[in-house]
Amino acid sequence: MIRLALAVILGLSATAAVANDPLSDSPDGAAPLLAAGAMSPGEDRTGLSLRGNVSTLGLGGELAWRVNDRLGISAPFGSAEMNVDGKVEGYDMDGTVNLGGFGLMVDFYPMGGAFHVSGGAFHTNYSAHGIASDVNIDGVITDVTMQFDQKRKVAPVTAMGWDWRLGKHGMVSADLGAIIGSGFDLTASESSGLVTQDRVDAETADIRDTAGRLRVLPYLKLGVGINF
Repeated sequence: MIRLALAVILGLSATAAVANDPLSDSPDGAAPLLAAGAMSPGEDRTGLSLRGNVSTLGLGGELAWRVNDRLGISAPFGSAEMNVDGKVEGYDMDGTVNLGGFGLMVDFYPMGGAFHVSGGAFHTNYSAHGIASDVNIDGVITDVTMQFDQKRKVAPVTAMGWDWRLGKHGMVSADLGAIIGSGFDLTASESSGLVTQDRVDAETADIRDTAGRLRVLPYLKLGVGINF
């Protein structure tokens, strides 16, 4: 379950898409992006903006305030729920992944333009619930229910990104970074009542260990908005 559910949480497919971008294949690939982050002479980027986002927090939005050429504050939020199923580590799994959270970031624009580096904190609500069907534990065929919850919901975040202007009031933003969490707890139980909790815990020990070590989660965000 942990490989299937947390792969969705982490947005691994989006990470792979970034890795396969043609710009990443060239040593000079970052140059156009950095150049695009420079501020045009006489351009005013200050003010409030409201954005709709798709991110590893889920579907949501963001309120941002560009204080001056170099400094900004942003508050992203989002939530999502998705069903997952498949064969994982020999088990037939069926489950649900929940994403969500909100945060506050301080954005620094070193060139006074679109490119920024950010730091702050998120309160996230990541969890996963799944059932492994027909698990053999000491000769007993049973269903095992697994619940994954964050050990700590408040975590520091670091990111980099770009806020591109579209005309006078439109904008597109993109960010990538990391949420520094503390791993996940796993609570497991079985349906027959014939297996002791110690044996259930032993059956799920490897998954519990993997979940507990999953401390760094990627933060990916794409947004479209309007400036005021």
